[in-house]
Amino acid sequence: MKIIFNSQLNLSPKTQNNTPINLLSSQIKIQNQPQKDIVTFSGNSQNEETHLKPSGELILSKEDYKKIQKLKNEIQGQNSNILPIGKGANSKVYEIPTMPDFVLKILKEKDKNNIDTKEFPRGVNLGQVVWIDPKDDKTLILKKVNGKPHSLENWSDIILNKETNMPDKVTQKNAEIFFSKVEEIAKMDQKAFDHLAYEIKTLDDLGYKVDCINPNNLLVDNEKQTIHIIDYFKVKEKEKHLYKNSYLDMPAIMLDFALYPEYIDNLSEENQGKLKAYTKAINTKCYLAAKNEGLTTDTKPFETYMLTTSRWFTAHSVTNEKTGKLYPRYYDVRCFDFIKMLNDEK
Repeated sequence: MKIIFNSQLNLSPKTQNNTPINLLSSQIKIQNQPQKDIVTFSGNSQNEETHLKPSGELILSKEDYKKIQKLKNEIQGQNSNILPIGKGANSKVYEIPTMPDFVLKILKEKDKNNIDTKEFPRGVNLGQVVWIDPKDDKTLILKKVNGKPHSLENWSDIILNKETNMPDKVTQKNAEIFFSKVEEIAKMDQKAFDHLAYEIKTLDDLGYKVDCINPNNLLVDNEKQTIHIIDYFKVKEKEKHLYKNSYLDMPAIMLDFALYPEYIDNLSEENQGKLKAYTKAINTKCYLAAKNEGLTTDTKPFETYMLTTSRWFTAHSVTNEKTGKLYPRYYDVRCFDFIKMLNDEK
């Protein structure tokens, strides 16, 4: 068996005879490949070319380092017209024109997690950090994962609008966008769900917890029929009992569990029925994927994570002005309601 080290290569978690492969196992013998199979970028630098080491760490040539600094200066310029391809509460992510297999992530504040650029094997692509600027630890390079964010562009404002310090309401347009995205995922083949479960299980084995709250942490490529998780954090040794991944992380993020009741109430009666059918299909495929890849189907890890998260982040509730219906968005409340809903749909 050959493992070709290319960040765009879609590694299957199983061989052709369906035998599981553990990429972290020391039993796998990796054959040396020709230089063309390693991610490199040609340049005029007298030093070595930019490349990924077997440990997964990216080594930048002086020439490419200068290009990264130039790009960052252009992004942060007063009249910059360079738009991010993704953004979170603490960061923005940008394309790197000279390095198409990677993206540039600029943090507002230093990441509190201890990021180890040598922890992921070179052949694994989970959108992980592969380089940290030695002169600025808020400038990172990540492996690029193809796909579009799964949810609404203004999802963060719906949860809590920083300008008003209040949550925005889910609109009919929001609900229709959400519905179309869920429909696309529900129609994907089982293998797309299996590979996502494999990625989450790999992160679990490495001691990382996925963030299953923000659906924009899920990248979906409908053309290639792939689903990828791109946001996770390192779990401290003393907190491992609080943070574990499970099958429920998949339907929770795909169905935006915190806002699900508001979406469905803003849909037509016909689409409400369809959404329930898609919900059942997604949950069934997620459960089967977890079984296939050895990811726990126990609900306790998901419940514990939501109870813990609720202690340090309180999601506001909203009221429908027309009907007077209250929508509690507290993660612990929504967690148990979500599990009950999935069980009722079986």
